[in-house]
Amino acid sequence: VDTKKKSDINDAKKKKPAKKPKKKKKEDENRELDEKKDNNKKKRRVNRDPQPGEPDGHGGLNQPAEFQIEYSTTSRATCKRCDTFIKKGSVRVAHRPLFRGKPGFKVYRHLQCAVFSEVTTHPSQIEGSDDLNDNDYELLEQRIEESQIEIQEEKKSLEPDELVPVTFQGEIRSPPKGLCASLLPFQVEGFSWMYHQEVHTSVRGGILADEMGMGKTVQTITTMLDNKPALQHCLPGTKYPPNITQQHKEKLNEEELLWEECLESWHHEMKMRNVLASILPSLNKKSSKKKQNMYGGARAGTLVVCPVVALSQWKAEIEKFTTSDLSFESAVSSPPSSSTQPLTVCIYHGPNRSSETPREVLQKYDVVLTTYQVLEQDMRKMISPNRVTCPNCHGKFKVDKLRVHLKYFCGVGAERTEAQARQQRGANHQG
Repeated sequence: VDTKKKSDINDAKKKKPAKKPKKKKKEDENRELDEKKDNNKKKRRVNRDPQPGEPDGHGGLNQPAEFQIEYSTTSRATCKRCDTFIKKGSVRVAHRPLFRGKPGFKVYRHLQCAVFSEVTTHPSQIEGSDDLNDNDYELLEQRIEESQIEIQEEKKSLEPDELVPVTFQGEIRSPPKGLCASLLPFQVEGFSWMYHQEVHTSVRGGILADEMGMGKTVQTITTMLDNKPALQHCLPGTKYPPNITQQHKEKLNEEELLWEECLESWHHEMKMRNVLASILPSLNKKSSKKKQNMYGGARAGTLVVCPVVALSQWKAEIEKFTTSDLSFESAVSSPPSSSTQPLTVCIYHGPNRSSETPREVLQKYDVVLTTYQVLEQDMRKMISPNRVTCPNCHGKFKVDKLRVHLKYFCGVGAERTEAQARQQRGANHQG
């Protein structure tokens, strides 16, 4: 009996199906996923002949696809439309814009930020659309339809009523004292609008978009004269003279508030840009008023940023259109005041600009002229962190570069990678 039971047990063991290895299971799952993808690709393909000159999305007609869609492999790319980073694994659309008549480098956009061209009417025309999952494929179809609507909205012609010029409805001001020029009516309207934008609106500033030769510089100079800051050369919290009128005192109080708002905005901007506190002008409320004015944000005149070729032109125009001569017809009927004096001009430019015209000197000028390049260079110097001394070689490096320097090049535990070592050997061999 025992021998029969043993034989039955052995037969049952033999009849049990053998377990599949784990590798085979994974291979089967991958094969099933590939089959699903192939089926989805077959369903998504549209059999139609491309129009003349239209790429079919797969290199047809000897043309590459206009757009490419993919899952982002890194988080370094920035969306060209919303200017934010594209997260790793999210859908992004690549496009090669024309650069001087030729295809340029690739730019990326979020799927919701991309606007596809008029000829792109189906996802099959976009390279990489077959590799998307079903949800993202539906979002792509939806975005293509939305792009067509946006393009049609842009093509709509303007109504004739929208093209009628609208005159400025605010106060038309008379030319200020010290202006040595006769303004045309549209120039008077222009500088009155600029004054209104600086004084009477919560959102200050604007764009003066007159054509070349219409007197934009003269209008700007007139606005500078008409709205010269009264507290530019005063310390914060300065007491007013006793014989001042109430109306004048209210204006000075309003200007004082504007200076304080500018200072707060400047500190907020530096904080948002992660500028180190060690290189910022310190503002200590317990310090003296003179020290606060010098190191806690400076009061100054008007900053004009222009191309290099326009620096001398701006200076000549300001000197030409301003005068301190009281015999001029605009200044006859009034006694001398700060507004009748010419605008003092300083050109902040050159390699030694910081030493020749320091901050304390710039504050004394009514107009400071500089260029876009100088502004960019000074801003980069301000927001870049201070250099830190290496404890081993005593060389000075930026904070992010010092970490790399200590890891690969300097110190006891520093070890070069194989590629860096090859570069070093090649340099020694050439030397």
